[in-house]
Amino acid sequence: MNNLYILYFAVLLALSLSSCRKEIAHPPQRNSRLVVFSYIKPNDPGNPNDLITVSVSLSRSAFGRDIGSFQRIEDADVWILNTSSGVSRKILWNETTKQYELNQHEFSIQAGQTYKLKVSAHGQSISAQTSIPEAVKNPTFKLLGIQKRVKEHDSDQYRYQFNVGSNGLTKMGYYQFYPKLIVTSPHLNVVYGKDYLLANDHTNHKSIFNEILTLNYGTNKMEFRHVGVFVSCSLEYYLFQRSAPVNLESAHVPDFIRPQVGNIYSNMKSESGELDGYGIFAGYNEVTVAHH
Repeated sequence: MNNLYILYFAVLLALSLSSCRKEIAHPPQRNSRLVVFSYIKPNDPGNPNDLITVSVSLSRSAFGRDIGSFQRIEDADVWILNTSSGVSRKILWNETTKQYELNQHEFSIQAGQTYKLKVSAHGQSISAQTSIPEAVKNPTFKLLGIQKRVKEHDSDQYRYQFNVGSNGLTKMGYYQFYPKLIVTSPHLNVVYGKDYLLANDHTNHKSIFNEILTLNYGTNKMEFRHVGVFVSCSLEYYLFQRSAPVNLESAHVPDFIRPQVGNIYSNMKSESGELDGYGIFAGYNEVTVAHH
């Protein structure tokens, strides 16, 4: 999901592998270090503007904590590499969007492949590696019911169910499911519901997710459709989602309550292999199913 992105969602339930419960190692302390965010997924043949995007900034100290900065670094050297084929491409700065972008038709992202991101700037050099999982198989998505004008939220409440075929999930895989409303009138808008995050460490794959995800939204005089999003996550994606608060990249959060980036999972390492930066480079695969 480009700028997925996913930081907009709150975790409703997370089942994790025991191996994922270890403490997160943090980089050694110093004044500031690179903060990099990038998510990659397989190319969408129907989208000629499908992009690989990378944001690069420096951490800054406030109230005795390392927090993120929204002053983007424009002169970073950013490369992406397919570790299997050896093919690499430089990712260039886009002044309009204030991030580094590469059209995916110039560099193919495929399931089963492993990719490495390298970023150098301000005398620092970090890299991270991730793989692209296979997509969820045979998913179905249902709208179970609507409760009109819920007093607590003063909006309509929608109840959904996500269903995956018996062979739809991979043992030892990581998954995320969430609903969204695509509003087509009067203005195009997308409203996201709470997500369900899963580490599938069970011998018998769970196929029907009876936990009901709710989405509150007033729909008076609006045309819209319900969509279920089924995400296969890399381990890096899963660990970052578990530890990252929803307001991590919000520019409207005051510094004194802004989350400390050093307490959030990161796979950014120096060339020596030590954790030496903040942020995430993570792969995922996505399938969307519309409710008719």
